[in-house]
Amino acid sequence: MCSNRAGLSVRLLLGLCGLAGPFLAALLLAACGPTAARPPAPIALPTPAPSAAPSEPPPPMARQSLRAAYTAPSASQAPLWIGVEAGLFQEQGLDVETFYISGSDKAVAALLAGETPVTLLAANTLISAVAQGADLIYVAGGSAKLTFQLMVPPQITSAAQLRGQPVGATGRGSANDFALRYALRRLGLDPEHDVVLRAIAGGEPQMLAAMQSGAILAGAFNAPNDYLAGQAGMRSLARLADWNVPYQVAGVAVRRAFLAEQRDTVRRFVRGYVASVERMKADPAFAQAVMRQYLQSEDPQAIAWGYRAAVEALPSPPYPTEAALQTVIDGLAEVTPEVRQLAPAALMDTTLLDEVTAGGRAEPPR
Repeated sequence: MCSNRAGLSVRLLLGLCGLAGPFLAALLLAACGPTAARPPAPIALPTPAPSAAPSEPPPPMARQSLRAAYTAPSASQAPLWIGVEAGLFQEQGLDVETFYISGSDKAVAALLAGETPVTLLAANTLISAVAQGADLIYVAGGSAKLTFQLMVPPQITSAAQLRGQPVGATGRGSANDFALRYALRRLGLDPEHDVVLRAIAGGEPQMLAAMQSGAILAGAFNAPNDYLAGQAGMRSLARLADWNVPYQVAGVAVRRAFLAEQRDTVRRFVRGYVASVERMKADPAFAQAVMRQYLQSEDPQAIAWGYRAAVEALPSPPYPTEAALQTVIDGLAEVTPEVRQLAPAALMDTTLLDEVTAGGRAEPPR
């Protein structure tokens, strides 16, 4: 059941956003459900390397609590976890409490209602919400290129063998749906006419089960699920990371109003997030230990595989890019034409990143 404060915030937002349509109303009400799960119990992690002592102690910083959500149990969300476990947000005066929210509609609802003011949100979700009137924006990015693999059963050795056969994705407009369609086109097949597209309820584990049963003969899998599919006997027909396709997988999303009202808070978070990305790249052992904790995995090879894929696609500093966002818009436009009106530059505000990094923009991942 929602708290009185949460219920009031939802009613206020519903009143303020009444003209935004039923989409936002449904999203806001969805935030009242018991969707957020706390991260798993901590395990013993490698001791973070001590940072160099400053020449003069910094002035005392007022501490502030901040709730931050992540929306996928995947390596791409690891910078948030690393920042918490390494104390990098605490160094910025923030006591960050993380929540896992399953379901993009629930995550957007919680974000709009102020229940989780900062959320690692998939780009296709943010773009769809903004097209319906949500005041969301990226203040930092995450993975910025497709790292999926097109996986098939061992008897499939060429794309031509998929002609007329069933292939699957978790939902129209999802990242793995885009990756599947992109790979098929790149391999010479028209996904609308040359194959039978099937929607698979659930996530990539359910897609793998469908492939093992013969219900589908191809699907796009992200790390570490592509590794797990390989362990289950599937083979890779295409590794999309080799094609360097710009694609904004996710990013740090906030409401524009929250950014305006709590700019210093968001600045602190962005500074900690930038440090987390740097720590993730520089300290593989610590990063993978944190990933094992949050992904609740005892398979070190799968964790290492996912870590490498995530680092390969993660720019440092973590700027979102217009090219990567435009790719997502183009893919969504096939389903939701109204997203074509959105300009990628209007979906992000990188001024805090500029302040934190002194304008040090990163090259897109290659």
